[in-house]
Amino acid sequence: MSRYIVRMSPGRGTLSTQASYISWQLRVRMCEVSVSQGFEGAVASHDSQVPLYLDLVSQLNEYLELKRPSLDDLVHFLTVRTLQPWNAERIFISRIDRDGVFRDFSFFGFPIDDAAQWKEVHITDRVPMADAARSATIVVADEDRLTAAYKALVNFHDQWVGRIIVDVPIIKGGVSIGVMGIVFTGKIPSDESFLPFLRSLATCIVFAMDDTRRKVALKRTLGPKNELTDRQKKILEMMAQGLTNAVMASRLGFSESLIRQETVKIYRNLNVNNRQEASAVYEEQQQ
Repeated sequence: MSRYIVRMSPGRGTLSTQASYISWQLRVRMCEVSVSQGFEGAVASHDSQVPLYLDLVSQLNEYLELKRPSLDDLVHFLTVRTLQPWNAERIFISRIDRDGVFRDFSFFGFPIDDAAQWKEVHITDRVPMADAARSATIVVADEDRLTAAYKALVNFHDQWVGRIIVDVPIIKGGVSIGVMGIVFTGKIPSDESFLPFLRSLATCIVFAMDDTRRKVALKRTLGPKNELTDRQKKILEMMAQGLTNAVMASRLGFSESLIRQETVKIYRNLNVNNRQEASAVYEEQQQ
């Protein structure tokens, strides 16, 4: 424990803030231990890629520890830094809600219109991300498997030419709580350590997801508690469902401009910064 306390400056903030900081560093350390254990078999077999994978995980943990990023910033980092050696083109992270629907998508590299289509995906659907979550195993699919095994994706075949999709379950307490989806351009490594490496990244993401929800809860405790109007409550509910401003405007009969204005007010009243945090507040209210 002293290792973590020494690195804190005396003026770092309140006791609760310092406790949160220590807790976060301990979680990062737990992630490092978990990663090392996951690679034990590969190390024993002298896999030459393991040092590279461990170094990349270490860099990710350092980024998490120093920046405590939002999930949007995290997927950006994963795409342009951690997985760039293998030409990662796009990445998303999603949480599975209590109703089995994938929510709170954070993504990098995907067109917004494509991301909007994911909002209705249920864990029972026959798509790669749902298969990964249900089976708690990594699903790898190239363009041929995508069109052969996933009939719902046949119409999107042209988008996957020359690409490989890898969906990694994000597991906490033995249960899938979300999925990290990655699109690679070209082949992925065939060594036995690459998929454990991706699973290790998902292990670290668990702590980032937990931290996001804790920060939202803290902001609600410390921030203003202005009551939302009925219209704002409805917009917040639809926001948590992953609907775009255009869809909300159409369903509610308002202009997109009004939806944007109300969204800004919702953020201010809830003391949050983005849709993801606002959706987390909504989910907490439903519990």
